[in-house]
Amino acid sequence: MLVLDLATDALRQIGIISESETPSAEQGQAAVTRLNDLFAEWAEKGVDLGWNPKDTTGDSVALPLGHAKGVKAQLAELLAGDYGVDAPATVLRDAQDSKNMMQRQALQASFARPNLRAMPLGNGGVFDITTGTWH
Repeated sequence: MLVLDLATDALRQIGIISESETPSAEQGQAAVTRLNDLFAEWAEKGVDLGWNPKDTTGDSVALPLGHAKGVKAQLAELLAGDYGVDAPATVLRDAQDSKNMMQRQALQASFARPNLRAMPLGNGGVFDITTGTWH
């Protein structure tokens, strides 16, 4: 996928360009800037998707599986503010759902799995809760 694909879909979602149009050079560059800002903000919040800043709409983008829709919606939400238009409710919902998913994934990733190999093996018995003794 190219940055141009993300920009085109985001701008179409908010009605800045029609289905048959592509972004102008200025619109494309604005989307590149906003996309870089968006990924930098996520990284600061602990959601690092391995984004390398992009320079042009011709740059390739590799997104984790299932993230394209949310990235487009969040980009559309940002661009709507830049263009002084209201993003449709469906775009705002998709953007919020995407933010929630990414925060949830970042939180889950932050919990380290315990290394049980470092735990003591115990005495190999069974604890009887009724008597409070090991057998």
